[in-house]
Amino acid sequence: MSKILSNPLFWVLTAVLLWLATITLIIARQG
Repeated sequence: MSKILSNPLFWVLTAVLLWLATITLIIARQG
């Protein structure tokens, strides 16, 4: 598990997923 947390790619992927989720929520609220 610590190997995954030390992987910078893991954090980039997490940030992208969180960003996508936020955008989806904003669009869903407007619609």
